[in-house]
Amino acid sequence: MKSFILLSLISIFSAQAFAATTLEKAFAGVTEKSPACFARAYDKRHLAAHPKQSVRQIKVKLKVMSFEGIPRPLPIIALQVLRKGENRTWTNNINCQDYGQGVICGVECDGGSVSVLKRDRATLVLKNNGVLLYGGCGAQDADTIFLEGKKGGDDLFALPQVSPEICADISDERH
Repeated sequence: MKSFILLSLISIFSAQAFAATTLEKAFAGVTEKSPACFARAYDKRHLAAHPKQSVRQIKVKLKVMSFEGIPRPLPIIALQVLRKGENRTWTNNINCQDYGQGVICGVECDGGSVSVLKRDRATLVLKNNGVLLYGGCGAQDADTIFLEGKKGGDDLFALPQVSPEICADISDERH
């Protein structure tokens, strides 16, 4: 019984910590000339311990971009993954917005989404709700994957902040 109560309290406090993330907090300090980069490469040992995970490397660039006719820059996540058994990276640039008590970044044309659960100076916690990569509206099937947010697999990513140069190879092209 004590274990149940302890686990319940941990879950409540964890949910409260994640619920505090807003667009303003997630993109704090990010400008058009100064993006924030978060990345992680998973070694063979980690992947063996998490057989449902298909992502072996992930990079996330938080940035803002200006567009003609839009009065202020838009917050965008540039997401890049490399999956097990592949040498090709998959990317997408996804618009973000406040959603309830969190931040959601959604791909147009029902291409799924990711959520920013936490952002501080050292870490980004990203929840994959199922997201379309390297595709979008009108893309060919061969040029598109849907990265499922499988529980215990590709659903949650805790990424350390790294130098912006690490994310320099992520395309700014919007799909």
